[in-house]
Amino acid sequence: MNLCRGEGIIEAIHRPLTGHDRTGDHIEPASRSAAADLLRRWRHRALLTQEDLAELTGLGVRTIRRLESGAEQRPRVDSLRLIADALRLTEPDRAQLIGTWGAATSPPAVVPRQLPPAVSGFCGRAAYLATLDGVGKQPEPLAVITGPAGVGKTSLAAHWAHRAASNYPDGQLYADLCGFHPHAQPAEPAAVVRRFLDALGVHHSRIPAELVAQTALFRSITAGRRMLILLDNAAAAEQVRPLLPASGTTMVVITSRSQLTGLVAAEGAHHLALDLLTPQEARSLLQRRLGADRIEAEPAAAAEIVERCGRLPLALAVAAARAVSEHGSTLSDVAQDLSDSARRLDVLDTGDSATDVRAVLSWSYHRISSPAADVFRLLGTHPAPQIGLPAAAHLAGLAVEAARRILLELKRAHLVTALSSDRYTLHDLLHLYAADLARTHDDERTRAEAMGRVIDYYLSHAMAADRALYPARDRPPATYDVPAGPPWHAEDALAWFIREHQALDALLRSAAEQGRHREACQLAWAISCYLEQRGHLKELIDGQSLALDAARHLDDDHLQAVFIRHLGRAYVLLDDRERAIALLAEAAELAHRSGDGVLAANSILPTARLVSKTDLPQAIALCRTAISRFEQEGHEVGRASALNSIGWYLTLLGRPAEAIVYCEEALVVLERHGYRNLLASTLNSLARAHLDLGNHLLAAQLYERALGLVREVGDRYMFAEILMHAGDAHLAAGDTSQAERAWRDAMHVFTELDHPDALDARNRLADLPGESRSRTTGLAEPPPGPH
Repeated sequence: MNLCRGEGIIEAIHRPLTGHDRTGDHIEPASRSAAADLLRRWRHRALLTQEDLAELTGLGVRTIRRLESGAEQRPRVDSLRLIADALRLTEPDRAQLIGTWGAATSPPAVVPRQLPPAVSGFCGRAAYLATLDGVGKQPEPLAVITGPAGVGKTSLAAHWAHRAASNYPDGQLYADLCGFHPHAQPAEPAAVVRRFLDALGVHHSRIPAELVAQTALFRSITAGRRMLILLDNAAAAEQVRPLLPASGTTMVVITSRSQLTGLVAAEGAHHLALDLLTPQEARSLLQRRLGADRIEAEPAAAAEIVERCGRLPLALAVAAARAVSEHGSTLSDVAQDLSDSARRLDVLDTGDSATDVRAVLSWSYHRISSPAADVFRLLGTHPAPQIGLPAAAHLAGLAVEAARRILLELKRAHLVTALSSDRYTLHDLLHLYAADLARTHDDERTRAEAMGRVIDYYLSHAMAADRALYPARDRPPATYDVPAGPPWHAEDALAWFIREHQALDALLRSAAEQGRHREACQLAWAISCYLEQRGHLKELIDGQSLALDAARHLDDDHLQAVFIRHLGRAYVLLDDRERAIALLAEAAELAHRSGDGVLAANSILPTARLVSKTDLPQAIALCRTAISRFEQEGHEVGRASALNSIGWYLTLLGRPAEAIVYCEEALVVLERHGYRNLLASTLNSLARAHLDLGNHLLAAQLYERALGLVREVGDRYMFAEILMHAGDAHLAAGDTSQAERAWRDAMHVFTELDHPDALDARNRLADLPGESRSRTTGLAEPPPGPH
């Protein structure tokens, strides 16, 4: 027997005997017989005779006999309550007794058509509509549509309901449960089920007072009927359960900002997590509201509106309304108004609480607990929309498990989205709303302390990750006390940087804007090497420029030298010779003035790299100057790096035998220290020297070893550079296939880095014999490198 959706035994027994088998105000014989049999069984269970029951209830024996024989067509509800009391029925049994007789005596007289109007301009959501079609064909058709405020849950449900209404000829019921409403409390299930019974033609005098009895009556009436019920804006599963029919012939669609996980678990509801519109759907929504001509006339402005509204349907609808209602307003005007994040929510204010984006978001915020509200506001102070669980715990000043519980509450309220078990994000407008709340509800000290805690977290982890990946690097200047970070392995450190570098970049910008100059410098230093080696050169230049400004505010020549050198190295990679040489010269001068000989020497080596493109002897001379300074400072790793550079330049001069001497001397030092990135660079130089000497197999082996080291540290540019040289070795050894693979993979990486060497790789591929060249067209698969 199927008892899903909270179905009671009595509904299951009577399901085939109710619904369309009744006419007028009379109970059909089969229904009366089943109801009478149930009453008789309960009396026998209580060990009572008909006379005993009559005496206990005060009813006549004749009345009891008529009820048990099925002859009574219209029992009074008060009589049924007296019988329930005498039989000492449980609440469910009591509700079933009263509800079953009440349902039988109150057949529906009308076919309700209560669906709300379909939303104008609805578009997209094809996959969700198809899913709802599929749910409607299931044995127990129950769907729960959840998502954040303004994402279009009601629009989707109403649009599908109108489209599918003809499949449910016995009527459609609708109720706004006011789970998230600015001026109303969540609807009581008893009030809603009474409205449904009214809509189904049940006279008010025949509706029981108790909710359980009302539910039993509702389920009895809807049993066997092909109906559609739309329960909009539910607050919780408990609000919905009494409104679920017993029959699998009735489709129920529920919308909520809460996840309603209980309905999925206990009632087997199909969960549809409604996401933001796709960029194309968002553009189509604007087009339906504004017309194709306006979108085609200002496509860039339309795209910016889509981006600024975060592809949230409600925000897009409000923006479109502004473009329509404000006389003479262009899409560019609307886009410009939305560009200021500080006032974007004001721009999306309609003055109507039902459509004002800030007001609609507030309904979810005001339903969460006070601790969750505190954390939500602080998430608005975090400069990036994504945040990991440990960072969120530091931001809020909570233990990790306490933070996890609160984030779960926020997730259930659709105020955050879980990207994984320990990572969360806020939709753009929700992030702005949280920041807005933080500014108005939390004092400056609370916000500043939260910022300090989260900076401590990111700095400690970034410093530790940098140390694990680039141990040869000189330690940062002591500008800010940083808590100890975790003992990273290289692969974990790289994974953390990949995951968090956008948050680090945003935090750096925020620290600079807030005048946290020392923290800004430390953050910029901690992430600089990762950004350089991963090829994020624009981020590197922007961040190091902010740090340079911060260092100037601190009037610190040494810090300025550090960040000027970082900028110079970035421009070396961009092959901007004039700017790079000027910056590196300035860095060397400031480093010398501040007494940092190692930094001054380290500013010489990237200059030599630039000079080598036109004057190899001069590049070697610069490296020798660097070696002299490293020796004065007792810095053997810096000296080894300069030796490697000389070896490379000697190879380019056609002197590979001499080059090997320099490279092997460098290799001894670097292997002793275990510095992977410098080891890889030296192996690359050594391999090239052996290649030029005709030792093709040895060269290929050295290149493979270098590539393995580079994969560990994630240096994408060096990875591509070594792949290019490895391809040369494979071709020289006669392995065209391996050469083609190496150059193809190098081209992938250079292209992703937007580096001009991608053209060199493509030209080498084009020069391969025809059979190999034909394979170079399949360039969609990325290389097995440090991605």
